[in-house]
Amino acid sequence: MISFLSAFPIRMERYSHFFRLKKIEIRSCPSVRVERKFLSSIDKRAWRFWPVLIGEGGDSVYDMISNVEPLHVRRKLKWGKVELDIKPLEIAFIFKYKGDDWYLSRDGTAWPANHPINEEFYGIPSLGFSVTVDDSVSLSLSIDIPVNRLDSDVLKLIEFVERAPSIRWPGKIEAVRLYRQGGADLASLYVRKDDGGFFSVIVDRERDLSGVAVAVSDLLDSGAIGKSGAVIDTSYEDKIIARDS
Repeated sequence: MISFLSAFPIRMERYSHFFRLKKIEIRSCPSVRVERKFLSSIDKRAWRFWPVLIGEGGDSVYDMISNVEPLHVRRKLKWGKVELDIKPLEIAFIFKYKGDDWYLSRDGTAWPANHPINEEFYGIPSLGFSVTVDDSVSLSLSIDIPVNRLDSDVLKLIEFVERAPSIRWPGKIEAVRLYRQGGADLASLYVRKDDGGFFSVIVDRERDLSGVAVAVSDLLDSGAIGKSGAVIDTSYEDKIIARDS
């Protein structure tokens, strides 16, 4: 009995070492702040008994990052080791919605422009033109939520905004406004002409823009509208309405 009791502390120490968390490996994280936040949030029990991270203890750490930081997080647990792969998202563009500026990634994640990760890593990406989403477009955004996961409809907005400047317009797009009217998904493009004038063209976002751009060019070349400030509405199926400002 005495020999057993004397050996018990040694056995317990071996047992505790066996289950201790020996290594944490964080890969590709673009923010020292996020790394520190992750390390400080690990359940203290995990350092002596790493399986704690298999259950809710591990999920809470994962959620702590993915729910408040616009980053892609992938976690892998090995015996006594945690591997965390934290990568930045791919920015689509910055847009304005209900008076607030938002960053939007290609996977439909949105976060406020004042999020600290923007200054730390993302910076201010630019398409070369501004994007405004009108109140008539329903987006499930809350300025009080650090990271917003939008539904698949936002992917159509991204596709349009990226497609619009690839079309050969008679000028350079300087601003895009996305909105809904009469049940249709529309956009207003503010285009600066090579001669310094400008015009706005209203388009149906669901239609092919190549034909619209050709029609707008022909209309401008015809001299039927003024040199600057015209609004050209191409959203109708059977006609184009143009008016001077």
